[in-house]
Amino acid sequence: MIAGLFACAYCFDLGIVITPASVLWMVLAMMALSSFIMLGPDNTVLPKRMGLFLMSLLMMILLGKDRRWIRPALMACLALLTVHAVATIVLNAMPSLYEQFVSPAIQGSSVTVIGPKAGITSHYSYNGQFMAIGLLISYVLFKMSPLRDGVKTDRIKFAAMALMFFASLLLTTKRTPLLICLFAVVLTEFLLAGRGKATTFCKVLAAAYFLSIVIIAFGDQIPMLSNVMERLSAFFTADSLEESTTGRTVLWERAIQLWNESPIFGSGWGTYRYYWANGYQGVSTAAHNVFLQLLAEVGVVGLLVFLIPSLHVLFGLAKSVFRLTRGHVEQYEFSDAALLFAFLFQIYFFVYCFVGAPLYDFESFPVYFVLSCGVWYATNGSQEMARAKTVTAPSGAHGNVQVKYHA
Repeated sequence: MIAGLFACAYCFDLGIVITPASVLWMVLAMMALSSFIMLGPDNTVLPKRMGLFLMSLLMMILLGKDRRWIRPALMACLALLTVHAVATIVLNAMPSLYEQFVSPAIQGSSVTVIGPKAGITSHYSYNGQFMAIGLLISYVLFKMSPLRDGVKTDRIKFAAMALMFFASLLLTTKRTPLLICLFAVVLTEFLLAGRGKATTFCKVLAAAYFLSIVIIAFGDQIPMLSNVMERLSAFFTADSLEESTTGRTVLWERAIQLWNESPIFGSGWGTYRYYWANGYQGVSTAAHNVFLQLLAEVGVVGLLVFLIPSLHVLFGLAKSVFRLTRGHVEQYEFSDAALLFAFLFQIYFFVYCFVGAPLYDFESFPVYFVLSCGVWYATNGSQEMARAKTVTAPSGAHGNVQVKYHA
């Protein structure tokens, strides 16, 4: 993050940075920062969380000048996530290593100690988000293989990484990231299928049928599968919404209560608190629903300030991806794969916003702002990328010639 900020400041260009969308993002940053300054970290968020949040927003805005940073940033992110995936698999295979080395060093006596499924993070939810992000990146790169002109070794490498991240995600037992990622994989298959969507649909059904047989036949014998299926079964067979959401409804009710107290501007960024009865789980600072938490903390005004630019990015990415995948492209560029990942992560982010706190979590909001929103701004929203788009020039009797300028 520090290196990224240095690169942004080194080539800062005020004329490119200031756009209507960036103004709204900066307003959101100022709302968060003003609450932090006036109310203090004890009543809002930790300084390091606020610092990373502001840095992520700033990088998203400043990196909109060109797309040269996209490839190294995405590959560096994948490399770091691979470390977490390997650690998750190793620690689950050898739990004694976790108890002896990882738990005392990283989590200590925190109530968020969840065991080997947390990997080398402080909570299994955080680890689940890491595995989901790694799965989406590696799967997109496997499908589009934009490295070294689509050499088969690249496809094999990324396919192996996708399988590793999928196994690691199963080990975390996180239901929502797993279901969203499965949906993203199916969506990717359809987007890249071209005219063979009927064949792709049959392949997806066949894969689902085969996977169902494996789960039914061997689920009880494979802890990795049995733990996930147990949680999924509890989710789909729950008798009430509170049971299926593992107690999140009381958190939502608290957010609505705070919103009713100050519906226009909220009580301040990061001020949401829910104190569990008898000290159970301590204090929750997340409502596990981003939209309700925004209403509680920054009111209707703050929610609109977030939704307007974020939905603009979501629909812009959707339009770019659909336009890209409708064409008959034999070899994708890396920026194409980055666009598809950015779109899939938008879906992941917005769906998870209904049951989690991705806008507030260290593990997700930097990826959302930089590698999702930032990728779209860099490839579609800057002056340099406008010069990189294909333009049509007249060429006499021979019709039109497609001329492409590369930034």
